[in-house]
Amino acid sequence: SFMTSDTVSPTLPTTVNSAQGMSTTKDTKSDSTLLKAIICVFSVASTSYLYNIKGNVWFSFHFVSMIAGFILLPGLAFLIKKAGGYTNTKNHGYLMALSTLMVCFGFYVIYSNKEAYQKEHFLTTHGQLGLFLTLLYIGMALFSFPSLNVDWGVFKTNKSVRFAHKWTGRLATAAAWYCCVLGFNTMIADQTTQMMFAAPLAVLAFFVLL
Repeated sequence: SFMTSDTVSPTLPTTVNSAQGMSTTKDTKSDSTLLKAIICVFSVASTSYLYNIKGNVWFSFHFVSMIAGFILLPGLAFLIKKAGGYTNTKNHGYLMALSTLMVCFGFYVIYSNKEAYQKEHFLTTHGQLGLFLTLLYIGMALFSFPSLNVDWGVFKTNKSVRFAHKWTGRLATAAAWYCCVLGFNTMIADQTTQMMFAAPLAVLAFFVLL
C-alpha cells in the first residue's frame, strides 16, 4: 500500500517536462509582447516624425495610412496568427481586413493629391510597387474571406492553399515594408535618418515575417 521509489520516479520527468513547457510558453508570449510593443512604438514614432515635418495637410494622411496599413496592422496580425488558435486566427483576419482598408484610403489620398496638383501617377518604383501591393492586398482580402474563414471557409483545411496564403502574405508584407522605406526616402534626404527608419524594419522582418 506504500509508494516505493520505483513508483515515484517515473512521474518526475513528466513534471519536469511540464514545467519546461510552461516556461517555453511564457517565454514565447513575452517575446511576442515585446515585438508587438516595438512595432507599435516604431509606427507611432515614424508617423509622428513625418507628420511634424509635413504638417496637417491632405498628403500627410497618405503616410499615416500606409504606415498603419503596411507596417503596424500586418505586423501585429502576423504575430497574433503565430500564436495559433481559433480566436487568434479570427483576430488576424480582422486586422488584415482593417489593414487593407487603410491601404486603400492611403492610395486614394496620394492619387487625389496628385490629381489636385496635376502631377502624373506611378512614375517611381515607390508608386508602381505601391499600386501593385494595393491591388494584391485587395485581392488577398477578397480571396481569404470566403476561402479561409475559420468558421466556414471552403479551403480552411486545405494545407496547400493555406501554405500559399501564408507565404504570399509574408512576401507581400516584406515588399510593403520595402515600399515604405522607398516612400520615406523620397521625403527625407538625410541618409542617417533613412537608416534609422530602414534598419528596424529589416530586423523586425526577421522576427515577425519568418
